[in-house]
Amino acid sequence: MPSSQPEERLKVDQNNRVSIYGGGKVSGEALAQGCIRIRAAFPKLPDEWYSILDEMLDVENFTDKRFKDAIYNLIKTCKFPQPGIAEIIGYDNSFKVYSYNDTLEFCNKSGFKQKDIFEITKLRDKEDKLYWKLNRRTQE
Repeated sequence: MPSSQPEERLKVDQNNRVSIYGGGKVSGEALAQGCIRIRAAFPKLPDEWYSILDEMLDVENFTDKRFKDAIYNLIKTCKFPQPGIAEIIGYDNSFKVYSYNDTLEFCNKSGFKQKDIFEITKLRDKEDKLYWKLNRRTQE
């Protein structure tokens, strides 16, 4: 039975990767909470830094979840005394998608060991092009 909900169309980048976050806008509450955490971790950042960050979050279509995860990652991994905005804006979590031919080639080369189970999911991008996502599950 067909689903009554419209199929979600993905944004596939030039490296055949899809962000798990989608796109959106950071809410005022999430922005305030995030900036409080950043200021607590990096108290010497100037106020202008936060204005530019706010602007760039809109340009990059950040969601509340992606912003929160980016701040966590920034605090955990920042190697310099002052972080750059690019360290937040550049944060993403994505998965690889494959063309039909690449999927067949991958499956043929993998040898499909008995303990390996592959779940193959068919996806469409915004231009209606088909891709496949491969998930390996190992039987115990």
